[in-house]
Amino acid sequence: MKTESSLFLTDIVESILAKFAKDYFPTDRNFFHSYIYECKNTYPDLLKGFIFDEMGGHPHSREVEDALTNLEIASLLGQKNPDFTTYEIKANLKEHYSKYIKKELLPDEEKQIKEIADGLLEKLNEWDRNR
Repeated sequence: MKTESSLFLTDIVESILAKFAKDYFPTDRNFFHSYIYECKNTYPDLLKGFIFDEMGGHPHSREVEDALTNLEIASLLGQKNPDFTTYEIKANLKEHYSKYIKKELLPDEEKQIKEIADGLLEKLNEWDRNR
């Protein structure tokens, strides 16, 4: 039985998005960065690799930014509208997750990722109500 995580930071972000109940979220960096920053207190072991700069009013993480960029380059995440205000989580992201990443997750990581994805849904629903 596997006892040590072998996930890369991009794998963690991909896993969260694969478990996410919607197929979009805002491209506004504050939305996703702030959410991962908040989650880091609840899931410190899983999210320990994400370092945040708190200067400038909103937390920002180079690692979160790089993970989103990596997923865009791999065509697993895209911007689906002409104004570039939302990311589209592409169907092949969920396929890629199921084929390559899910088997690498420890049971507690899978549970935590699902909880993070569920919380992201709540945050997105609030964002949708306020726009």
